[in-house]
Amino acid sequence: MTRLRRMTIVFGIVFALCLASIAISKEVRHSCLWRVTSGKSSVFLLGSIHVLKDNSTPLNPSIEKAFNDSLVLVFEVDPKDMTDTKAQQMVLAKGMLPEGQSLDKIIKKETYQLARARAKDLGLDITTFNRFKPWMFVMRLAMAKMQRLGFSNQNGIDTYFYSKAAQSGKQIKGLETLEQQMAVLDSMSKMNQDDLVRQAIRDLDVMEEELDSIIEAWTTGDLKALEDIILKSFKEFPLVYKALITRRNMEWAIKIGTFLRQKDNHMVIVGAAHLAGKEGVVELLRKEGFEVEQL
Repeated sequence: MTRLRRMTIVFGIVFALCLASIAISKEVRHSCLWRVTSGKSSVFLLGSIHVLKDNSTPLNPSIEKAFNDSLVLVFEVDPKDMTDTKAQQMVLAKGMLPEGQSLDKIIKKETYQLARARAKDLGLDITTFNRFKPWMFVMRLAMAKMQRLGFSNQNGIDTYFYSKAAQSGKQIKGLETLEQQMAVLDSMSKMNQDDLVRQAIRDLDVMEEELDSIIEAWTTGDLKALEDIILKSFKEFPLVYKALITRRNMEWAIKIGTFLRQKDNHMVIVGAAHLAGKEGVVELLRKEGFEVEQL
């Protein structure tokens, strides 16, 4: 656990945003799924791990049943809004440095050389990222490492359920817009950029072990373990934690409350990091007086 607690902001962000992938199913008592009830309607709240290795094992039956019992699917961002050309252009524009700036100029020379070597190890040429803001660059490094380890978002929970929802005619919504999510990511620009890149480079060495531990905690719905592993990664970055986790959790809990006043059941799928801790969506809904049951 000591090594796991050294996870940094980069991993916290990877597991807090909507890049989920299909989960490994085990014979366990609980899953990372909660039913929130008020009156006759329910919201099924599913925490997702964002990147996992390809696995054809079925999801926990309780998750499939929650989908079947819901008429509305809610994601962090409506998946269709993340795939068009304009959205991709917007993401790139948000992650680009202002004209006249470059990555090699805003981080220390030694840090840049370390980043160059690690990018090369992953088959990347750092010069292609020189116009990227550090947060965008380290996210690309992290995703490249995950792909090297066999992890992918192509088999994701979001993709899986989005496809099923479209085929069955279920209504699809987003808790926030892609623009809002990109603004949250860009809040990382307030951090010490050199520290961010250095820590991301160190994290690559322990990524596989940490991912395995997160997956294990997710599979059993162990929010305490997820809190220890993921949320403590934000300890040294309170401003980003507030923007990425707590503020969004509060906004989402309010929206989920409105879903519970509607007649149709909803299934809400968000990053597992948003469910853990005293400021997680699960506890926020309990504080509002809703009945919350882990399935």
